[in-house]
Amino acid sequence: ASQSTIHPLDTMKVQMQAGTFGSAGLSKIGSLVPPTGIGGVASLYRGVVGAASGAGIAIGAYFAIYSSTTKLLDLHVKPRFKNIPPGAIAFTAGAIAAAGGSFVKVPLAVCIRSVQAGVYKNVAVAAKSITSRAGARGLFTGFLPTLLEDVPDMAVKFACYESLKQFHSKVTKRRTNTEEDFMIGMFSGAVSAGATTPLDCIKTRMMCSAASSPSLQVACRSIWADGGARAFFTGMGPRAVSNGINTAVFFAFYEAIQKMMNKQNKQLEAASS
Repeated sequence: ASQSTIHPLDTMKVQMQAGTFGSAGLSKIGSLVPPTGIGGVASLYRGVVGAASGAGIAIGAYFAIYSSTTKLLDLHVKPRFKNIPPGAIAFTAGAIAAAGGSFVKVPLAVCIRSVQAGVYKNVAVAAKSITSRAGARGLFTGFLPTLLEDVPDMAVKFACYESLKQFHSKVTKRRTNTEEDFMIGMFSGAVSAGATTPLDCIKTRMMCSAASSPSLQVACRSIWADGGARAFFTGMGPRAVSNGINTAVFFAFYEAIQKMMNKQNKQLEAASS
């Protein structure tokens, strides 16, 4: 639901980074196929079904890895380093989960961003065209910049979130409520998104021309040619807003699920004793 809500903002960011925003035609990197002919407000919803479905799959994979890693760190690292802050545990678990989740996220993102930029009509056409021209490897175009972006992005996001929650608890002497989890999550997401925009720009350029198997260097030169260092921060505003909203919903649900599971565990323990 959150992905569907922020999809227009995400599409604006992708089109700005790909050079297709506000244009009926395609940029030089989108000249692989003819324009789709979809314009106006409707163009901001390109790939929304695939994005919503893909977000669910990617978040599920991320949650599974993050939860497992956190438990392992709590069991094996905390006893040895008793003064380790919660932010450090979250930073490490977030980085590991981002690295593992990239194997699921990248193929989905390659297809979805190509549709958002107007390179292909829909996700199915994108996947078929990319694999026919570049093989299965084409679906992993931009994997390196994704990894370089997501690892610090998720690590900083979780570290910032856990640190702010700990600070809140010290000041208020109580746990955060759902509204506070939402606001802390929004701030954490916006900060991490703004800081990693240059890598997101590179990733978008590579993914939107996946069929031609572009390199990291070619993507960097293309962005630099469009406006120097400033061009690497194209779309930072929409990215910070969309990521902030998405992260706020993400953490609100995460905390709600955690509280529900803790409550069920306590009930089971009480019943067995």
